Amino acid sequence: MATNGVTLLTIAKVFEEFMVVDHDYIPDLCADIIGKLAQVKSEDCWSVCESCGGKCVAGCNNVRITGFVSKVIPQWTDKVFKQHFRMERSTFKALCEEMNSLNTDRVEHSLEERMYASLWMLANPDCYRCVGNLFDMGKSSLYRIFMDFVHTIQALRLKYITWPTGDLQEVADGFSKKTGMPGVVGCIDGTHISIRGPNSKNFRDSYINRKGYASVHLQAVCQSSLQFSAIFCVYPGSVHDARVYRESPLREHLDLHPIPPNKHLLGDTAYPLSTDLMTPYRDNGNLTAEQKQFNKLLKLYKSTH
Repeated sequence: MATNGVTLLTIAKVFEEFMVVDHDYIPDLCADIIGKLAQVKSEDCWSVCESCGGKCVAGCNNVRITGFVSKVIPQWTDKVFKQHFRMERSTFKALCEEMNSLNTDRVEHSLEERMYASLWMLANPDCYRCVGNLFDMGKSSLYRIFMDFVHTIQALRLKYITWPTGDLQEVADGFSKKTGMPGVVGCIDGTHISIRGPNSKNFRDSYINRKGYASVHLQAVCQSSLQFSAIFCVYPGSVHDARVYRESPLREHLDLHPIPPNKHLLGDTAYPLSTDLMTPYRDNGNLTAEQKQFNKLLKLYKSTH
């Protein structure tokens, strides 16, 4: 039998982290954990995972937990559910319907289990071993399930991430209603997705962004409804936002299909000012009060759309 200290620590971590509130389930959960702890050495159970350094939300241990999807997750409040999966329950259900065509040879795991495990991988900085233990999956099974999920989501992107068509007035009305600023059809910005980066220094330097870590650059355009209308993720982190925009499919599309007059995107000073992209005044120390106020409002509109 594992030591009392390890047993109590395990149970405490489960109760505290996952907020088990069904007291009828607690004895079964305790028995399941204690029984599995009895089968392993305490030093193996709490060895620190090399992948995450012991920082996984799921908890670094070698003990699989059964009933997490069927018994624990349904007890969570909507707030806790969103904290762990970064989406509302209604969104999860809608995504399940879209993912019904998800193909996997691991039929012992339901679609719901595969979805929860894959979303947990995306929403939390956890390793395969820790997430696999949480959802009662082997590492190799979880890897295949997760990659199937990612490939299916990628195939669905063209259905949901589309540039609006028509006169764009409906899109502009959405921004105007929310901010009072007319003619806006999207907000554009860049962000960085952290990666380990290549080991070779010759290649690694090109991935180091201005904040000092390795990343790939993601450019995105978002509407007032918070729906993405364009994304572009190709360049390494050291590439400037302006160059990414200049060489993106979006810029090519706008050259062929210009935004109508009096309509434009909103961007920050990293982007070039043009007839279809409004940016703040560059602060060279000589801005007028009106220009400063314009910059302030533009930043506000961009962050609250």
